[in-house]
Amino acid sequence: MGLEALQRELAARATGRPAAGENPGLPPADQLESFAAALVRKRAREVRELLPRTARLLGERFDGLFGEYAEGRPTEGPQRHRRDAVAFAASLRERGQAAGETARYEASWLEMGLGRRVLLRKFPAGAIEDGADGYVVVLWWRGLRGRVRALHWPPKRPASRSL
Repeated sequence: MGLEALQRELAARATGRPAAGENPGLPPADQLESFAAALVRKRAREVRELLPRTARLLGERFDGLFGEYAEGRPTEGPQRHRRDAVAFAASLRERGQAAGETARYEASWLEMGLGRRVLLRKFPAGAIEDGADGYVVVLWWRGLRGRVRALHWPPKRPASRSL
């Protein structure tokens, strides 16, 4: 059996789709399930790095929520981890998770990295800065040299210094 057929079988098992019949030469089903679980854990680790504040807010629930999201959603192509993080953030918001707005803010930065030129969004201030009240409007744009910039209104408060 070739590598491509093995990859297809692993993807089918990882996404919960039934395999297209028994294929001789494949590892046992429990080993394939172990491979599939390892791939989901790897995806969760990559997304956790891209959405650090969201991961901190969710704590130990992050892996479970990501596992639910990832079931039946294979990834592919370049920038798949960014796309995965953006889609996971959207799923958190759709499910009404408390960290949904923070995830949406972090995902907005990632969307700009996926080629958007301009993006304008409104967030609860607490999604951007701990303990902040009210709302913040953020405008992202891609400059002439491709650098992503952002303008927060009202401006982010400087970090308080304690003496």
